[in-house]
Amino acid sequence: CALTWTSPDQTKQDFAQGYLTPVTPGGQVTFGVWVRDDEAAGRARLAVTFHDAAQGSLGNVFATTYTDDDPAWVHVEATFDVPADAAFVRGFIRLYDVPASWDGNATIHIDDWSF
Repeated sequence: CALTWTSPDQTKQDFAQGYLTPVTPGGQVTFGVWVRDDEAAGRARLAVTFHDAAQGSLGNVFATTYTDDDPAWVHVEATFDVPADAAFVRGFIRLYDVPASWDGNATIHIDDWSF
């Protein structure tokens, strides 16, 4: 999947899965995806939103690392602690503009999204 975003003011964009994945409260979940980020004007990082049994959001949690400019495919993953009141998780990728290199658009590629 090619993710392309445009924004004149270095705003962030999200690409999220369209379904909720069941989780075990108090456990951990590992979210991974293959990324090719050979784009100097953009970067990305993994994140999740946990949801309770009624599917209400419990908030976003972000990985601490960002993608690097690399023409090779790299497997990126992060492990998140599941809150005690969580029943579901939704993964997403937060896309960021890099102000020093921003030319009005950026594209990175992803594949093989998994929990």
